[in-house]
Amino acid sequence: MLNQIDILEVVWRVARNNLIRSKVKEGATMRLLLISIVGLSLVACSGSGDEDEYADSEDAGSFHGYECTDDCSGHEAGYQWASDNDITDPDNCGGNSQSFIEGCEAYAEETEL
Repeated sequence: MLNQIDILEVVWRVARNNLIRSKVKEGATMRLLLISIVGLSLVACSGSGDEDEYADSEDAGSFHGYECTDDCSGHEAGYQWASDNDITDPDNCGGNSQSFIEGCEAYAEETEL
């Protein structure tokens, strides 16, 4: 699969070749601009594919409404533990880490309904 740099390189080469081959400079410039915009749009819209399935997509500094102090790993661990242990009541969450407890509570609150 092509990465973002490869895509930009291909877009640039196509645009450059188009400019070189064109005898009408104005039309070539417009095509170069259009191809560049399309290429940059593709790069901007493509994700890294490494999104965390447990994290909120709205805010990188939070986890299911709870603030993270670092990388949300404590919240993720609590959420996973609650999932693995079928915890459906937030009162059943405990531990030595506030972030772990909050992750567990997040899972329990989602499944409590």
